[in-house]
Amino acid sequence: MTPSFKLPVTARRTFTREAVMLDGKRFEDCKFIECQIVYEGGPAEVSSCWFSPNTVWQFQGAAGMTMQLLQQCGWRIEFGKPGPLARVDPTAEA
Repeated sequence: MTPSFKLPVTARRTFTREAVMLDGKRFEDCKFIECQIVYEGGPAEVSSCWFSPNTVWQFQGAAGMTMQLLQQCGWRIEFGKPGPLARVDPTAEA
């Protein structure tokens, strides 16, 4: 996929225990360790990046509405283990 827009590039950076907004950026060869990744549905690119197992994904805005719709359609959506910033529903099945 070749996008029709050019995004600012962040390359070869390690993020540790940070909230990182994906929208409007391109990440190349980055590492995300115990981070909270926030995506609102805008243009974004991720290439050859590594995410630790306890990365927390937070979908807001249009992306959040898409995730809600998919769950309503019966999709089971999981993104690694809950991390330190994750909200866990105590009534959910394990």
